[in-house]
Amino acid sequence: MSVGFLKSIFKVILLLIISSNLSLANEQQKSKKLYLEYDLYPKRVFTKQKFDITYKAVVLYPKSKYDKILTTTTLERDITILTPDIVWKERKSNRFTASMAFKVNDKEFTLPTVTLALIKDEEVMDFITIKPPKIKYEKRALKQKLFSNIIASKLEVNTVKTKQYTNKILHTTIHISAKNSNIEDIKIGTYKEQSVESFEEVYPLQDLYYSIMVPIHTKEIKFSYYNTKQKSFVTIRIPMILDEELVSTQTELNPYHNSLLVYKQYLVAGFVFICLVLFLFTKKTRYNY
Repeated sequence: MSVGFLKSIFKVILLLIISSNLSLANEQQKSKKLYLEYDLYPKRVFTKQKFDITYKAVVLYPKSKYDKILTTTTLERDITILTPDIVWKERKSNRFTASMAFKVNDKEFTLPTVTLALIKDEEVMDFITIKPPKIKYEKRALKQKLFSNIIASKLEVNTVKTKQYTNKILHTTIHISAKNSNIEDIKIGTYKEQSVESFEEVYPLQDLYYSIMVPIHTKEIKFSYYNTKQKSFVTIRIPMILDEELVSTQTELNPYHNSLLVYKQYLVAGFVFICLVLFLFTKKTRYNY
């Protein structure tokens, strides 16, 4: 990144600070050839929710007048920006759209103020700023005992592997895929031993392998998540079906089975020893006869 480009970013930030202190009624501070507004955004969000905001922009300058569109944001509070690069796509002549993804961390969150600037020869030629919309915060699942902390527009359980870990514990690995979700924050019930084995995200898609230890008498694992499209809780039920192949090939994980294996080995060794003694005894008897 060149020094000149860094200077242009600094100028945009400086202009943003200056413009934020000016009254919106001051028409002289508004660009006459740039227009920026919100296209789509949620009316309310919940703790740990991930969501998108779509922006629309109109640029009335000819393309020869600028080299690139630069977008900057103010420092956010209790919210994480998930979009590393903001890309403006031209949908129609001089009309652009872009999206930003966010994750709410706390109810006191504030969205950043966004500035769009046109850059020519690494200099700011014009800019426009838009203040964040008002989005309501709501705390979900206050009375939902099954709530897993997950908020998603879509969630699917792909595979479940369950094996006997000890004579009292089952070990289950759950493969979950989701969209616009925070599955990395999952917590199922009050089970003490549970953890994320792996997590991958290519926003808006997420993929998770989750490990959980449950009592051997457990018939099913139940949890719920909040579906943002259906605007309701969805309950997921996972039956505990023992994978016999895993049990037979991974008995080293089960001390109970290990003990049985040792006993079997002693029994076979004892039987072989007795047969050997009998063979030698009868051989000697036949020889003496």
